[in-house]
Amino acid sequence: MTNDTELPWVQAATIVAAEGDEDFLAEAFAAVVEPTRAEPGVIAYELSRSERDPRTFFFYEVYVDRDAARAHNATSHVQQLGGLEQVRRAHFDIVKFRRLDG
Repeated sequence: MTNDTELPWVQAATIVAAEGDEDFLAEAFAAVVEPTRAEPGVIAYELSRSERDPRTFFFYEVYVDRDAARAHNATSHVQQLGGLEQVRRAHFDIVKFRRLDG
């Protein structure tokens, strides 16, 4: 069996903003997309917003391995985002996947 740190690592996050925070979070989330895409080890980093519920956001993230995902979480732009009150009020559902096709 291959060590999971050597496989592409996929994360999907659904985030529901608190009432009234959705436009602020749309801008804050959008601001981390380009810096994240420039990080070594990032294969894909996509941000979407629900057409049905504008308070709901979806991140789809693919990294070369689990260590790259961990490094992303330690970056200054992610740390700054996590420090925002509006982010702390939001509901997060993060699911981590291991790609099977390598």
